[in-house]
Amino acid sequence: MQGFNFVVAVFLLTGMSEEMAFWLFVATIERILPADFYTGQMVGVHVEQQVLNLLVHTRFQKLAKVLDAYNIQLQFISTAWFITGFASNAPLEARASLYLSVVVLT
Repeated sequence: MQGFNFVVAVFLLTGMSEEMAFWLFVATIERILPADFYTGQMVGVHVEQQVLNLLVHTRFQKLAKVLDAYNIQLQFISTAWFITGFASNAPLEARASLYLSVVVLT
């Protein structure tokens, strides 16, 4: 899956050893993400996109109206976010802190 490199890169760029980055990545895939998240069909990614779409339409109605008015489908924007674990959009320090917090707390 294309997003793997972004997730692992965050670990490596924070000074983590390759072995530690590998095992942290394994823990992320096996313990945190849904089992079908990174499968060939990307079922988990599609489910998360539907949840995000529902959340936007129920909690952020002004944003939903703008997206609908311009016929912008949220899935085209959010696919990269979910595949890369938001690694391509946030500053490195924020991504590293978020990833480590999630792994430690689970």
